[in-house]
Amino acid sequence: AAAAAIGAPVDLGVRVRELILDFILENLEAPFPSLAHTLLGLAAADADALGAPAEAVELAPPTPGCPRHCLDAVLELLTPGGASSGLADLRAAEKCYRIVLRLVEMGSPAVQQLLRSRGVDFFAQQLMFLGAWDYNDAGDGEDAALKRLCLGHVLKALGVELHALGAEGGAGAGAPAAQRLLGLLLGPDPYANP
Repeated sequence: AAAAAIGAPVDLGVRVRELILDFILENLEAPFPSLAHTLLGLAAADADALGAPAEAVELAPPTPGCPRHCLDAVLELLTPGGASSGLADLRAAEKCYRIVLRLVEMGSPAVQQLLRSRGVDFFAQQLMFLGAWDYNDAGDGEDAALKRLCLGHVLKALGVELHALGAEGGAGAGAPAAQRLLGLLLGPDPYANP
């Protein structure tokens, strides 16, 4: 974790958010189900399935007293212009993008379905938003580097997503979604609303 400058005030909420994101990132590598998976709202279809395959991973219903999971918060932090958008905090944004990348790499159909849903439409939203960023900041260079890391995570996750869409039946179910994403990525006006 990046340390704040000596003598600079530290926003406790920002620090706690970064610690939670670090905890989730470190524990996503553990065999399923880990505490990170549980915090993100991922559960096995069979409650006794230690080391469950990705196909058996589903989104758990919210627990009483806590209507949302950390995955909801991560996606909300990555929503451009949202009330709780964390995109102004590039360190937190980079960690959130890394969490999404690891979840996409896990290959859970439930996570794929959530990211593809109209309410989230993660990849289209992020391609349009990140495409408009200035990656050559004249500042200290850290912002530009963090922006490039964020873009790299999204592009890697998009590659996994396109592969998954292609595996869903070639010209069948995944083809229109893949064509749409490729159009956004490579089209003449990639930052226009779809």
